[in-house]
Amino acid sequence: MSSKSEPSDMNDKLREFAEYTSACGNIADSVLLVLRAHLYFEYMLERVITAGLKRGDRFIENGRPTFAQKLALVSAFDKLNDSFITALRNMNKVRNKCAHERNKEIGIADVELIGRPLGNVFTEIRKDCHDDVHACLKRTLDALAGGIGAHTHYSELQSKSTGNQLSSIQPT
Repeated sequence: MSSKSEPSDMNDKLREFAEYTSACGNIADSVLLVLRAHLYFEYMLERVITAGLKRGDRFIENGRPTFAQKLALVSAFDKLNDSFITALRNMNKVRNKCAHERNKEIGIADVELIGRPLGNVFTEIRKDCHDDVHACLKRTLDALAGGIGAHTHYSELQSKSTGNQLSSIQPT
């Protein structure tokens, strides 16, 4: 039996994923996909922070934290699986290379860096995609977005029901 505040409603999960798809779904260039997905994930981190702190909006607006700082704070909340935290940390490394290296191309090593923390999910993606780097990257980011979207949505529901006090219950 699930509690009222769990994101068990498939429509809510689909809406979260549709938001990601709207931002990143039709991007054919791997570097641009990494950059856009990074922005989307940063937005999701901000939502978790806003849900987890009474005035998380002040932290974000006035503190001007970097992606790495936002990720460290969300990690301290212990609301995202460690695999997601590691994948996002690795994605930030790849994103920084894309932003600061001229003519950077995404290779399979970059995709593996992002995907490996996802374990068996990534193993299956890798098998299915063979050597298609872009397809592997897209499916890896899709998997990451699905998991983080569910956790973010759940954090917001918990925040509403407890007055910005995140509980230790995890999404289904």
